[in-house]
Amino acid sequence: MRSDAQKTINRYIYLYKSLYDREPKDVRFLNADFLIVNNTQIRLDDLEQLNQQLEREYEVKRQKERATRSAIHRLINFFRSA
Repeated sequence: MRSDAQKTINRYIYLYKSLYDREPKDVRFLNADFLIVNNTQIRLDDLEQLNQQLEREYEVKRQKERATRSAIHRLINFFRSA
């Protein structure tokens, strides 16, 4: 259980950094079922659900970044051919 909990925490930290460009505050275990995340007590199951939400938000952010890069490349190619 502890290694699964650590994987969940590591995933949360990665997603949080990716979305907000900063590290989360105070991520630590209280006991087998509870953690402290950003100064809030949270159950491990709730953190897993939060990870799913953050993954969806991260995917939306990545799609927007890809669309922006694609538009920029099209503009560059347009001006090169002009």
